[in-house]
Amino acid sequence: MALVIKYAKYICNWFKGIFSSYKTKYPNHILPSENKKLIVSDISDCLLIRHFSEKSNVPVLDGPKNYINQAYIIHPSSNISDLSTNLLGIFGYEEGKIKIVGNKLRYFNTYCQPDFKPEIPIHREDYQIEDERKFWHLMVKDVESLQVEYNSENKNSKSFLAECKVLHTPMRWNYWHFSIRWLITETNRTPFFLNDLPSNQQKRYFRKIASETRSIISMKARVVNNFTYRKIKESEYLKKVL
Repeated sequence: MALVIKYAKYICNWFKGIFSSYKTKYPNHILPSENKKLIVSDISDCLLIRHFSEKSNVPVLDGPKNYINQAYIIHPSSNISDLSTNLLGIFGYEEGKIKIVGNKLRYFNTYCQPDFKPEIPIHREDYQIEDERKFWHLMVKDVESLQVEYNSENKNSKSFLAECKVLHTPMRWNYWHFSIRWLITETNRTPFFLNDLPSNQQKRYFRKIASETRSIISMKARVVNNFTYRKIKESEYLKKVL
């Protein structure tokens, strides 16, 4: 009987090892690769996701209309000029639980060309799985081309128009990374993206659009995915459809 129990434990541990190995094997389908290209097609009917970690003393839904608490959209002290999201589809919720860590953090969290051939992240050494993560969802069309206009009455401060853009910005660990950025238009100046300015020059614009940005996304985003959205086609992201 003891031998049977010992054998059963061995089989159980063997299956656990197989499952653990499968679960923590890096999903190569989210990496940049030779046959991938930049996504420039109309993705207005596609869906973005962004992860957050729930805090016991901060409700996820807030106010009489149950909008997402702005604390979970982006932290007030964070830079909203380049908000990271992911395109839902091939990149799913399990992939969204990946957190890049370790000595190669900077290497993997670097923007790259879509056909870049990166190193494959190693579990525990380069990334870990955070199962407690939750997500909010946002339709691209609900945020793209949103405008924030600031009319200054101070002669020493310029008026400007900030327009929201959703851009495909692959990273070495994740081809499906998309950025929500702001295009700034001022009189007598070529339009520019806010994140392209040095951080000390962003502050003037940041203070004026950050609050409204969090408010807009809070109203448009949802925790529950009950959206009607389309998944991107292979022809939109592959150079050659196999």
